[in-house]
Amino acid sequence: MINLKGVEISTCDENFLIQIYDILKQENSGSRDLARDLAEIFASDVISFVAHRKKRLLGFIIALRLDCDIHIKSLYVLPKYRGLGIASELFGALEKNVKNFGDGNFFIDIHTRYGDLIKFFNKRGFVLEDQRVVLKKFFNGEIY
Repeated sequence: MINLKGVEISTCDENFLIQIYDILKQENSGSRDLARDLAEIFASDVISFVAHRKKRLLGFIIALRLDCDIHIKSLYVLPKYRGLGIASELFGALEKNVKNFGDGNFFIDIHTRYGDLIKFFNKRGFVLEDQRVVLKKFFNGEIY
Protein backbone atom coordinates (compact mmCIF):
# COMPACT_ATOMS: atom_id res chain seq x y z
CA MET A 1 0.00 0.00 0.00
CA ILE A 2 1.22 3.47 -0.84
CA ASN A 3 1.84 5.83 2.07
CA LEU A 4 -0.26 8.98 1.67
CA LYS A 5 1.66 10.92 4.30
CA GLY A 6 2.44 14.35 2.97
CA VAL A 7 -0.43 14.43 0.45
CA GLU A 8 -2.02 17.87 0.37
CA ILE A 9 -5.30 19.09 -1.11
CA SER A 10 -5.16 22.68 -2.36
CA THR A 11 -6.75 24.94 -4.92
CA CYS A 12 -5.40 24.56 -8.42
CA ASP A 13 -2.88 27.14 -9.56
CA GLU A 14 -0.69 27.65 -12.62
CA ASN A 15 2.03 25.43 -11.09
CA PHE A 16 -0.19 22.41 -11.76
CA LEU A 17 -1.42 23.51 -15.20
CA ILE A 18 1.30 21.70 -17.17
CA GLN A 19 0.81 18.51 -15.17
CA ILE A 20 -2.96 18.64 -15.73
CA TYR A 21 -2.39 19.40 -19.43
CA ASP A 22 -0.16 16.31 -19.74
CA ILE A 23 -2.78 14.10 -18.06
CA LEU A 24 -5.62 15.46 -20.20
CA LYS A 25 -3.49 15.00 -23.32
CA GLN A 26 -2.80 11.35 -22.42
CA GLU A 27 -6.45 10.70 -21.58
CA ASN A 28 -7.78 12.57 -24.62
CA SER A 29 -9.87 10.20 -26.71
CA GLY A 30 -10.19 12.68 -29.56
CA SER A 31 -13.64 13.81 -28.44
CA ARG A 32 -12.44 16.34 -25.88
CA ASP A 33 -11.30 19.85 -26.64
CA LEU A 34 -8.06 20.22 -24.69
CA ALA A 35 -7.84 23.99 -25.08
CA ARG A 36 -11.39 24.38 -23.74
CA ASP A 37 -10.68 22.05 -20.82
CA LEU A 38 -7.60 24.05 -19.83
CA ALA A 39 -9.30 27.42 -20.25
CA GLU A 40 -12.11 26.22 -17.96
CA ILE A 41 -9.68 25.49 -15.14
CA PHE A 42 -8.98 29.18 -14.58
CA ALA A 43 -12.35 30.67 -15.49
CA SER A 44 -13.98 32.69 -12.72
CA ASP A 45 -16.89 30.25 -12.40
CA VAL A 46 -14.64 27.20 -12.01
CA ILE A 47 -13.76 25.54 -8.73
CA SER A 48 -10.76 23.23 -8.85
CA PHE A 49 -8.65 21.36 -6.35
CA VAL A 50 -5.52 19.26 -6.70
CA ALA A 51 -4.02 16.50 -4.59
CA HIS A 52 -0.25 16.65 -4.54
CA ARG A 53 2.84 15.57 -2.71
CA LYS A 54 5.86 17.86 -2.91
CA LYS A 55 4.21 19.67 -5.87
CA ARG A 56 3.82 16.41 -7.81
CA LEU A 57 0.24 16.12 -9.00
CA LEU A 58 -1.60 12.98 -7.82
CA GLY A 59 -5.14 13.94 -8.82
CA PHE A 60 -7.56 16.78 -9.46
CA ILE A 61 -11.21 17.76 -9.54
CA ILE A 62 -12.58 20.49 -11.78
CA ALA A 63 -16.15 21.78 -11.42
CA LEU A 64 -18.08 24.53 -13.17
CA ARG A 65 -20.56 26.75 -11.30
CA LEU A 66 -23.78 27.19 -13.28
CA ASP A 67 -26.08 29.54 -11.36
CA CYS A 68 -26.75 27.63 -8.12
CA ASP A 69 -25.64 24.27 -9.52
CA ILE A 70 -22.18 22.69 -9.73
CA HIS A 71 -21.30 20.59 -12.79
CA ILE A 72 -18.33 18.33 -12.08
CA LYS A 73 -16.30 18.36 -15.27
CA SER A 74 -13.44 16.08 -14.27
CA LEU A 75 -12.27 13.94 -11.37
CA TYR A 76 -8.96 12.21 -11.96
CA VAL A 77 -6.44 10.34 -9.81
CA LEU A 78 -3.23 8.85 -11.18
CA PRO A 79 -3.68 5.07 -11.52
CA LYS A 80 -0.91 4.34 -8.98
CA TYR A 81 -2.85 6.27 -6.31
CA ARG A 82 -6.40 5.09 -6.98
CA GLY A 83 -8.35 3.36 -4.24
CA LEU A 84 -6.51 5.21 -1.48
CA GLY A 85 -9.05 7.91 -0.72
CA ILE A 86 -7.63 10.73 -2.83
CA ALA A 87 -10.79 11.08 -4.95
CA SER A 88 -12.85 11.19 -1.75
CA GLU A 89 -10.62 13.95 -0.36
CA LEU A 90 -10.89 15.95 -3.59
CA PHE A 91 -14.67 15.62 -3.70
CA GLY A 92 -14.84 16.47 0.01
CA ALA A 93 -12.90 19.69 -0.63
CA LEU A 94 -15.37 20.60 -3.38
CA GLU A 95 -18.36 19.81 -1.15
CA LYS A 96 -17.01 22.00 1.66
CA ASN A 97 -16.34 24.83 -0.79
CA VAL A 98 -19.92 24.94 -2.15
CA LYS A 99 -21.86 24.50 1.11
CA ASN A 100 -22.71 28.21 1.19
CA PHE A 101 -23.86 28.45 -2.44
CA GLY A 102 -27.52 27.79 -1.62
CA ASP A 103 -29.81 24.90 -2.47
CA GLY A 104 -28.31 23.87 -5.81
CA ASN A 105 -27.32 20.46 -7.13
CA PHE A 106 -24.15 18.68 -8.10
CA PHE A 107 -24.26 17.24 -11.61
CA ILE A 108 -21.87 14.98 -13.48
CA ASP A 109 -22.18 13.29 -16.86
CA ILE A 110 -20.38 9.94 -16.87
CA HIS A 111 -19.94 7.54 -19.77
CA THR A 112 -21.28 4.11 -18.86
CA ARG A 113 -17.81 2.57 -19.36
CA TYR A 114 -16.73 4.30 -16.10
CA GLY A 115 -18.69 2.02 -13.77
CA ASP A 116 -16.28 2.56 -10.87
CA LEU A 117 -16.77 6.32 -11.10
CA ILE A 118 -20.55 5.88 -11.17
CA LYS A 119 -20.29 3.72 -8.01
CA PHE A 120 -18.04 6.35 -6.40
CA PHE A 121 -20.68 9.06 -6.84
CA ASN A 122 -23.59 6.75 -5.95
CA LYS A 123 -21.90 6.11 -2.59
CA ARG A 124 -21.87 9.87 -2.03
CA GLY A 125 -25.61 10.30 -2.55
CA PHE A 126 -25.81 10.94 -6.28
CA VAL A 127 -28.76 9.35 -8.07
CA LEU A 128 -29.27 8.27 -11.65
CA GLU A 129 -31.44 10.80 -13.47
CA ASP A 130 -31.97 9.21 -16.89
CA GLN A 131 -30.46 6.81 -19.41
CA ARG A 132 -27.61 9.21 -20.15
CA VAL A 133 -26.25 8.37 -16.69
CA VAL A 134 -26.51 11.88 -15.31
CA LEU A 135 -25.93 11.80 -11.59
CA LYS A 136 -26.98 14.58 -9.25
CA LYS A 137 -27.15 15.38 -5.56
CA PHE A 138 -28.40 18.39 -3.56
CA PHE A 139 -25.62 20.35 -1.80
CA ASN A 140 -27.39 19.90 1.51
CA GLY A 141 -27.43 16.10 1.09
CA GLU A 142 -31.13 15.74 0.28
CA ILE A 143 -31.99 13.22 -2.42
CA TYR A 144 -35.22 13.53 -4.33
